[in-house]
Amino acid sequence: LLGLFVLSNFLVVMMFYVSSRYRMPSAPYLILFAAAGVERLWIALTSRVRGTKTDAVIYGLIAVGLFGIFHLQVDGSSRIQEANAHYNMGNKYNGKKQYERALVEYDRAIAGDQSNWRAFFNRANTLVAMGRKPEAIESYREVLKRNKNMASARRQIEVLGGTP
Repeated sequence: LLGLFVLSNFLVVMMFYVSSRYRMPSAPYLILFAAAGVERLWIALTSRVRGTKTDAVIYGLIAVGLFGIFHLQVDGSSRIQEANAHYNMGNKYNGKKQYERALVEYDRAIAGDQSNWRAFFNRANTLVAMGRKPEAIESYREVLKRNKNMASARRQIEVLGGTP
């Protein structure tokens, strides 16, 4: 029974990832699958047949363990994804010449991912557009710390009267 549960869960997860472009249409099937599993656990827990409660507790603990393993973000990827979202919003505001809002978004992107030299570069460009040259030079220097080959950052520092 446990093997069947693991196999069916594996197949559903594979179907979900194969159809990841169309996640919402697969959601009702996943909900039905989860509801059937919860119902079976409930029936087993309330059953008077000897041994079924123990089996239900074991299966429930396995399900909780698998959920914890496969659904908890321990690698920080969600933080980087959020930082990328702020970076993209900064680009959007920058394109609309809403520089204050763009600067806030770039700062959020940098706070989420210090290695994102593009956010520092666009932040510096935004600061130049706002006339805040000393801060822009510092941002360009941060770009060079993260990407030494970024010639345009070096050139911008020199244009603004700074030294890389």
